[in-house]
Amino acid sequence: MLLKASPLLSDDDYAVARRFVDFSLQPTPQSVAAVPFSSQGIYFGYSDAIERVIPINKADDWMQWEVHVTSAERDESMSPLTLINDHVNAEVLDEVRTTRDLEVSAGLSGVCGMTPTPVPANLVHLRVISIGLPSDSHTMCSLRFTTDLFLAPDGSVRAVRFVVGAP
Repeated sequence: MLLKASPLLSDDDYAVARRFVDFSLQPTPQSVAAVPFSSQGIYFGYSDAIERVIPINKADDWMQWEVHVTSAERDESMSPLTLINDHVNAEVLDEVRTTRDLEVSAGLSGVCGMTPTPVPANLVHLRVISIGLPSDSHTMCSLRFTTDLFLAPDGSVRAVRFVVGAP
């Protein structure tokens, strides 16, 4: 798996994204400690809603990162950790999933060419980096996602939210 960086991304932000991907692949106390999560906890949510605050001492628990997504297209439990893990470890590449690579960019990224999902009001003052499939990927829209990391001025990850493509 290659983690591609957009040209506007700083080296520090790339390092945070790399650590978050590594954490997503294997959430352990050690991988939690490697990500500069806010000591006050991590605001976490799906789409434009923040669901809860994950205490830093529970961040290595997969269940803390799970949200039940109910919409016209979906009715299932989802997690940014699972999305990243399933993508990177996909057994088959074909016309549906064309890459195992990820891309990190400065600012918000839309999924499937859509306008980026609005930022929750309490996070608009934070810097954002987005992790998702490369922009040149031809992977089916229903398998596409983005995970946004909201960074405080000190570089700590204050919030994480994810957005998925429509089936």
